[in-house]
Amino acid sequence: MATETWEPASAALPDVDDLKAAAAVWRAHGGDDPDVVVLDEQLEPALRERLRAAMQAPAAALAEAIAGLDDADAMDLARLLTVLEARPGFEAGARSPVVPIFRHLKARLDADALTELARWIRAHTENRFIPHGSLRDRLRA
Repeated sequence: MATETWEPASAALPDVDDLKAAAAVWRAHGGDDPDVVVLDEQLEPALRERLRAAMQAPAAALAEAIAGLDDADAMDLARLLTVLEARPGFEAGARSPVVPIFRHLKARLDADALTELARWIRAHTENRFIPHGSLRDRLRA
């Protein structure tokens, strides 16, 4: 008799196409006004579950997908995930994917655009870790 091991199925993380689709949902259903975004109705269920998994994934797991985004998609995705995080099941704290997205944009955006995005994020979240991440993580880097 052989002994088998059981490993829980890991939720699939979004790829670059998923992230672009999520950014497009943000643009199409609310843009900068998170009060009119009806995300539960607009995100297809499979994509919603992959985004939920991404909210707890290590930044390195999302790095390749984030690198494949253009600046506009990355900014829209950061806004979408900021708003999503207020919904049950999407809480991420310091592990929020908004942090690596913001770091990615830091190397690409001019200071004014980056400052504006940071202000928007802070104005629309109660997560004290976004957009910059935890101080402990920043000191390690």
